[in-house]
Amino acid sequence: MKIIGFAQLYNELEKGNLENWFTSMRFCDYIYVYDQNSQDGSLEYYNKYPNVTVIPSDTNDFANEIKCKSLLLRTLLKDHPDTDWIFWMDGDTILESGANKTSIESILYKAQDSGFDGLKVGHYNLWRSDIYHRTDNEYDWLHKHGVTAFWKNNGNLSFPESAGLHQNQFPNGMQNIGRIQNLNLIHRGFSTDDQITTRYNIYKERGQTGWALDRLLDEETLTVEKLSEDLLPKWFDLRYTQNPLTLERLKK
Repeated sequence: MKIIGFAQLYNELEKGNLENWFTSMRFCDYIYVYDQNSQDGSLEYYNKYPNVTVIPSDTNDFANEIKCKSLLLRTLLKDHPDTDWIFWMDGDTILESGANKTSIESILYKAQDSGFDGLKVGHYNLWRSDIYHRTDNEYDWLHKHGVTAFWKNNGNLSFPESAGLHQNQFPNGMQNIGRIQNLNLIHRGFSTDDQITTRYNIYKERGQTGWALDRLLDEETLTVEKLSEDLLPKWFDLRYTQNPLTLERLKK
């Protein structure tokens, strides 16, 4: 079974995410990256992996992320028309412990036998910590509803050529999407104060307002839960283990 990784990345090396991301992606036969003009050495880091194809951008065209994904998907399928499944995971995310080529293939074969051409996985949003995930203010929405991370190459996959933030991050063309109960993504994009405030500033600069923006700094209703220890890979270096409830609030 041929499985190809898929991502848009930007300066994930300086955030301390890139090595973890590549470690999680080891089960992929090839990896396709659209790089949004990283300036932190990420482009040189990609060269460590001979199975990685990079589409480099001269600008950080984040506002047109779906158009960028469309180009990346078309390139991937042109280069590898025999792809069986595509796995999408953002650069600030890792897969839970135990995910490897054998276990992933077993899941995908069962999905095919059941007629699925898309698969959702769980999604924990870490909050100011490497071990606590946030559950209030819709931060657990993605975990409850799942993220469509696996896309079967059914001949119908495509992204719309549209601009704007917060659109569907998976392609059109999947007819039967299931949920994997024993596989989860662990999102580290909110695990440090710097990443949270950077994300807030980026969205604000691109015109986002209201609750969707304010909640990035709002901790008035903060509730967190500790991840089960067996979810975190043994290779993952825990740096921030404090309970976020004990920290000074981001926004007073």
